[in-house]
Amino acid sequence: MRCRALRGVVLTLSLLSAPMLGCEMKTIEVQMPGFGAGDVDGIWLWKPDPSTAGRWKRVCRIDFTERTITQQGETLEYVQNCINGRVRRGVVLPAPVDRLAGDPATVVVELIYLRYEDSGQYRATAFNENGESPLSASSLTL
Repeated sequence: MRCRALRGVVLTLSLLSAPMLGCEMKTIEVQMPGFGAGDVDGIWLWKPDPSTAGRWKRVCRIDFTERTITQQGETLEYVQNCINGRVRRGVVLPAPVDRLAGDPATVVVELIYLRYEDSGQYRATAFNENGESPLSASSLTL
């Protein structure tokens, strides 16, 4: 009986890891001013465009879906909507929310990013129904 249960767990873990073949799990720490006021619906990740020097191209959209407050604190749920260069809804993931002490509308979240493309420099923009922020001044190597 235990052997059969163990095989079921191994099979389940194997099936769950299959969609992640060819990708690498990275963490991204994002600071978002205005998030606490409901001004951010998600972020776009950008990489340098190899065909045009000095320009950046979008590689992945991450949508924020729900915020919850529990005894453990505030949590943000998000979904990565790109897999291997295609728009495809991923799994909903949670991220703890840290609010800045002097500015509670600004939050810091650590997101898991499944990187399918080659490693390199990334920048970000935030968006909502009214538009999109300018490209971040700083970049991150993933």
